[in-house]
Amino acid sequence: GFDPAVPGRGIVRTGPGRMSLFQSGYVGGMTTSVANATVVDVRSLPFAPGTVQDQPEDGPVSSDESIVPDIHKIVATIGEAHRSLGLDDPRRPWLPELADLYDLASLPTPRTDTELVMGVRDEPDEQRQGTVAFRPDIDGNLLVIGTGGSGKSATLRTLAVAAGLTARGGPCHVYGLDFGARGLAMLEALPHVGAVVDGDDVERVGRLLRSLVAAIDERADRFSQVNAGSLSEFRQLASVPEEPRIILLLDGYASFRNNFEMGLNSWMMDALQTVVTDGRAVGVHVILSADRLAAVPGSLSSGIQQRLVLRLAGETDLMMAGLPLDAFDAGSPSGRGYIGDHEVQVAVLGGASEATRQARALQKMAESMRRAGASEAPGVARLPERVSLEELPTVDVDGRPVLGLLDETLGPLGFDADGVLLVSGPAKSGRTTAVATIVASLRRAGARNPFAYLGWARSPLAALAWDRQGAGPAECAELARDIQQSIEQGRLPGAVVIDGVADFVNSEADLPLQDLVKACRKAGIPVIVEGETAEVTSSWPLLQAVKSARHGIILQPEQADGDAVLKTPFPRARRTEFPVGRGIYVRQGRIFRVQVAVVDA
Repeated sequence: GFDPAVPGRGIVRTGPGRMSLFQSGYVGGMTTSVANATVVDVRSLPFAPGTVQDQPEDGPVSSDESIVPDIHKIVATIGEAHRSLGLDDPRRPWLPELADLYDLASLPTPRTDTELVMGVRDEPDEQRQGTVAFRPDIDGNLLVIGTGGSGKSATLRTLAVAAGLTARGGPCHVYGLDFGARGLAMLEALPHVGAVVDGDDVERVGRLLRSLVAAIDERADRFSQVNAGSLSEFRQLASVPEEPRIILLLDGYASFRNNFEMGLNSWMMDALQTVVTDGRAVGVHVILSADRLAAVPGSLSSGIQQRLVLRLAGETDLMMAGLPLDAFDAGSPSGRGYIGDHEVQVAVLGGASEATRQARALQKMAESMRRAGASEAPGVARLPERVSLEELPTVDVDGRPVLGLLDETLGPLGFDADGVLLVSGPAKSGRTTAVATIVASLRRAGARNPFAYLGWARSPLAALAWDRQGAGPAECAELARDIQQSIEQGRLPGAVVIDGVADFVNSEADLPLQDLVKACRKAGIPVIVEGETAEVTSSWPLLQAVKSARHGIILQPEQADGDAVLKTPFPRARRTEFPVGRGIYVRQGRIFRVQVAVVDA
């Protein structure tokens, strides 16, 4: 055996039956690189312990900085000998680790939409570092998981750029839903990016999702006619190489889910699920980002075939993603992640981490694409803030007089021209203009009988041309009784307008107006009633008679106005989403967001 007190002692076998004892050298020592002066103790030697004399400091003294491990000296000496002899460097048995940044433009790419190169992948088992790509026909959809600052938005931008580098196959149209920190906004400069919709723009978010679901339904019929199982097959079988692939980027899924999981807009969650589940086979794909894997429900993640995991915030998230706890460290760069077991680094256009430099690179790419005649993706239209009634058809597809433009289709929306129609909203929201439009629309649609106005002399509506007119409680009470008598005699008016209805409460016109409203509802005569939202929410009998039909339009509404005025819940929305003349039209319990037309004359 070996004496444990003598470390480094061993036996080496140098041949058949030949064993040699050896003692290995110790390289863990620490020696100074500075030659210290010899220390000499000088002392007197009487018949006593004596006294040590101080020695003058006449030489250098070692310090911590000058102490170098022996192994470092050995390595330095061997390296110097290697260089002085001019020897070739030995082959390394491994590749260098991935770089922190790669320029997307410098990576090799097939330039087709079947393989969208997004970065570099490290494959140590094969001693190879090749490109990593999103393959839409195979991967279907992609989920990007990562904490804040890990590079989720930059990854989505990289894939959008890659979708524009398809000169040898494709076009590829890209749309974005930005529920993050507006990290996708700079993509709108690219011609193949149809639109980047901010998460607060509920109108356009819904319109984009509806258009994607409609595209999937329409393509499913055409693909089935040629038995195509993917877009690439359809292009070949149907001889339509220009059929575009569509990619939806959703940045910030958790915010999307919080906004639309409940309430009247919950259909958007179902629409996204449809796009994820049914889109791959017809060339419609989703790339979405989330902070944590747990934020994405199983029903949605089951339809996502590929997953990129960037830096995560905690050990639980790492374990859920199937990664070791040391997969990332404090020095992991933005865009570093894993696809399966392979480490990847997402590239960026221009090779710069700063968003401003990426934006400039995107602008240059956009100019280059347009010079080359790149395909322009259709946009996602926005409901205009002004619509002329003269530019709209007289009636909608169901024969109703036209009120304005519907946000879902950007087509004409008609209103029911029988019974009570309440026009409400806050001050300066466009109520007076809306009433004038409704009256003009009824006339355009063929209403020729007398039009009656019951209101106030100070109102701008009083200046319009009326067949019969009353101003103030006394005149309106008399006119209401007269119109009711005419109805009972079979002489029906074309329409009745009650302006500022809340001001007639508890006046001498209160009861006559209640009776007139009931008579008009029974006879199917249009009654257009105008009132400010805050004033019509009370429960006076006249107001109850007006609101009981649950038919009307509330301009610039608050969410609570739907229940308070028309007993119909409204979706969550912000006042800034409703410019003057825009509101929610309620008919038979259904709601329609509409921009009310104006009469140019």
